[in-house]
Amino acid sequence: MSDEFQRQRALDTSQSFIVQAPAGSGKTELLIQRYLALLAGVELPEQIVAITFTRKAAAQMRNRVLAALAGANREDRPQQPHRIRTYELARQALARDRQCSWSLIEQPARLKIDTLDALNVWLAHRLPAAAGGIAAARIVENAREHYEHAARRLLQGLGDASPAAGALQRILEYSDSSAERMIARFADLLSTRDQWLDHLMAGDEREFRANTEQALRHAM
Repeated sequence: MSDEFQRQRALDTSQSFIVQAPAGSGKTELLIQRYLALLAGVELPEQIVAITFTRKAAAQMRNRVLAALAGANREDRPQQPHRIRTYELARQALARDRQCSWSLIEQPARLKIDTLDALNVWLAHRLPAAAGGIAAARIVENAREHYEHAARRLLQGLGDASPAAGALQRILEYSDSSAERMIARFADLLSTRDQWLDHLMAGDEREFRANTEQALRHAM
């Protein structure tokens, strides 16, 4: 069964698509073709953002886009049908490059092909401080020391008269733990906050308590 119609349709840059296909079916080639098609119609290359999960995948995609542009620049027309389409799209993108003086082959950093984390940092650097921008933001591979620092600051409030201080005191009493052990446990919790934070912030304390007790019974 041919999927030529679907591949051609996915290159319509006026519409959005979700592409699902097995490994080795040419999804990356299709993404590169769509990226090139978008390049041919924008004012600035930075207006197109391609996101991957890993830096390796981002580097591979960037290299393939640049290779397509370089091949079109050399007028090196391929023989394979699917690569001919990439070549023609690269020629159109290159024509736009010359028209707007982008110099993408010489300045590949203008291609916004990166990881989600890198995109978040890029956005944070450009947002005003009043809007939550952080000029010195950077990606941390191992955030353990930051989690422990946050846990220590939390335990510094033990002497307060706040409800949070009372809750912390009860945790220490029931768990029979030292402060350092509690810091380690809180740091572990912070490292997995994507698994429980939504439940904690849901706003329904009774439902959260019921779910927590059910999980505890299941664990026991």
